[in-house]
Amino acid sequence: MPLGGDDHIGGSCLLVEAGGTRILVDAGLRPGDPGGPPRDIARAFDGPLDAVVVTHAHTDHCGYVPGLVARRPDLRVVATPPTTALMPAMWTDAVKVMAGRERGRARWGDAGAAALYGRDDVAAAVRRCEELAFGAPRGIGALTVELFPAGHVLGAAGVVVHAGGRRVVVTGDISGFRQETVDGYAVPESARGADLLVMESTCCAEEHDDRGMRVGELVRAVADVHRGGGRVLIPAFALGRAQELALIMKRWLPEVPVRIDGMAADLSAEFELLDPSLRILGGGTAVAARPGELDTFRTGVVISTSGMLTGGPALQWARRILPEPGSALFISGYQDEESPGRALRDLADTGGEFTLPDRAGEATVPVRARVATMRLSAHADRRGLLDVVDEVAPGRTMLVHGVAHRQRAFRETLRVRDRATVGTGAWRP
Repeated sequence: MPLGGDDHIGGSCLLVEAGGTRILVDAGLRPGDPGGPPRDIARAFDGPLDAVVVTHAHTDHCGYVPGLVARRPDLRVVATPPTTALMPAMWTDAVKVMAGRERGRARWGDAGAAALYGRDDVAAAVRRCEELAFGAPRGIGALTVELFPAGHVLGAAGVVVHAGGRRVVVTGDISGFRQETVDGYAVPESARGADLLVMESTCCAEEHDDRGMRVGELVRAVADVHRGGGRVLIPAFALGRAQELALIMKRWLPEVPVRIDGMAADLSAEFELLDPSLRILGGGTAVAARPGELDTFRTGVVISTSGMLTGGPALQWARRILPEPGSALFISGYQDEESPGRALRDLADTGGEFTLPDRAGEATVPVRARVATMRLSAHADRRGLLDVVDEVAPGRTMLVHGVAHRQRAFRETLRVRDRATVGTGAWRP
């Protein structure tokens, strides 16, 4: 049963129970200000809770785990070794963001919701983490779980849950193409013919261009700005997208200086520790030296958080770069409906002025730089998702992590292809 992230993106959480054992697959934060726990998380506490299996370290999938551990101190937290290594940084950043919001509410006398957890809860969650390698089954009460590569980002896993003779496969976020930092998914034999496939549907209505074509478009656009003496800001998600962009620049435009800023810089160093073949920093790629380089780094690429321009050093860079006629800001990923990044994207064709969040409230700047979307999605598109269904060949498919009206259309596509589906309520074999 989905407790969050079923007909929306964010707050992913799935409850699986059998034989008196109850586990969650993911426990993410919902986007927003402030972000919230999975929508129906209270149901998780209606009975015993044995473990949470985390598919990957993005906050919308793992961000509420310390809140769970605060409620259930003996909870097991199971994930791949890279995900286990990356989650603490994501949780610590969430604590910092929540603390900042609390200070702001106190300043303005706002009695909004309190922080979901603190640093002590993060430390407790870290102590509860268990590493589980791909393909190695692990018992959790009456259930057995097995992880398999899901592509998407470093460490991302799909999950096969065995309950007696029944099997449920949960894809998490999934992609089938090679990226600079990770290969595509690999469906194991244990997943084939499962009773139920719970599959993400972020891009179920999209047909993506060839990835090489999209990378080429980005490379040409950056090269054009660099030749003209301008600089490029690419707001990026700290985990996965930032490292992907940095490695694309290093591979195809080694002569262009690159600066990585914010949490993306810390995670880039962590990526190199987890996979020594990933040489992200070095050469012309370095950690940004703020505040000096905000004005002295005059030509090259800045990759900085946050990816939706909701906070972080990307805002400082945007305030300087957006007014520059020879420069550019390239949006590289998903933008929530209410995010500043979405508003800027919508403004791109008309120009004018743009209002950014600011420590003092807001700052408005003229938009003279080029603004364009250069999407390098790490999610499977419509064709890719159909391939996943064909490979697993489940008895039923449940769609989660997507937009409701697009899910309805995709379910109809599956029906036409003789693939049975089930709604996002409780499923029983």
